[in-house]
Amino acid sequence: MSVRRVLLGEVAEPEESHKEGVQDKKNTVENILDHRESIYNDMISELNKEIREQKSTLDSAARSPDKEKEARVRERLKELYREHCEELRSYWRDRESWMEMKMELEEELA
Repeated sequence: MSVRRVLLGEVAEPEESHKEGVQDKKNTVENILDHRESIYNDMISELNKEIREQKSTLDSAARSPDKEKEARVRERLKELYREHCEELRSYWRDRESWMEMKMELEEELA
């Protein structure tokens, strides 16, 4: 009976060690997700700020006789909107891959 307990104990320890390793990986993935979300939010906040500023500039440029300035501001706004959309797509692709990894780790822990 004591031999069996020793054998079971030896098997249980590597399993527990493996689970702890998987849990550590899962925690790391969650931290990465949080960090990337924070970076994304900061970036989008800056883009939105610049978009608001350019819209304000466009309003004043539309009232001025300088149509070249208005065209430049419109082009810059288009660039900002494209960048905003690209960042959003990139963020969700990245997030999806990290979430898949997290789900795989959760399944392994279950």
